[in-house]
Amino acid sequence: MHSIKVLAASALMFMAAQAQAGYVFSSVGASLVTNYAGTVAGANLSATITYTLNSWTSSSAVFGVTVANGTGAAQPGTNRLTSFGITTIRPDLTDVSDTSAVFDTRINGGLPGGFNDVDFCAPAAGQNRCQGGGGDGLGEGLSDTFTMTMTFAGDPRNGVTFDTPFLARFQSIGLIDDSTVLSASSFTCTTGCVSTRTQDLPEPSSMALAGLALLGLGALSRRKAG
Repeated sequence: MHSIKVLAASALMFMAAQAQAGYVFSSVGASLVTNYAGTVAGANLSATITYTLNSWTSSSAVFGVTVANGTGAAQPGTNRLTSFGITTIRPDLTDVSDTSAVFDTRINGGLPGGFNDVDFCAPAAGQNRCQGGGGDGLGEGLSDTFTMTMTFAGDPRNGVTFDTPFLARFQSIGLIDDSTVLSASSFTCTTGCVSTRTQDLPEPSSMALAGLALLGLGALSRRKAG
């Protein structure tokens, strides 16, 4: 009976892991648009972050980045966008630099809300940690456009992959001065940017295994109930 429970739990974890989506930049000019939305402390938060591959070499890639805090000025609080990040990037990042006066890009860090290990983050300028902080960041209705150069351990021309979740942190939210980390709720991938979502779905044999495990657990529960 214990083995059935373990099998069912493992199957659920496997299916959850496979649901993670990746987006591959396969050619120069490709763009990925990530959208964020949520209601926290009475404030309707909104943001859009766009990554466009401008050029690449055998070891680095230059991206154009536009960060927009779309939160309306009528919302309670000042609702600053103080940090954003990408959980996993492939090939492995070895360095990152930027031209922004608002954000400082960096590799390997953590954001609040359980996102303790991200490959890339961009806190507000002058902060020494991914969490953001202080009184800086991007205010309501404001945007920032800059370039960033990523250096990799492998050749990015074989494809640069950004894996979900994509993250954005807001601070000074609502009337109670709250803070939160939002995971992007929708994505737009242009020509040259390929989603791996369909490739990440479990194979039929794996789905069948998960189904059998769950059926076994259900039968065991009914037997105990009887």
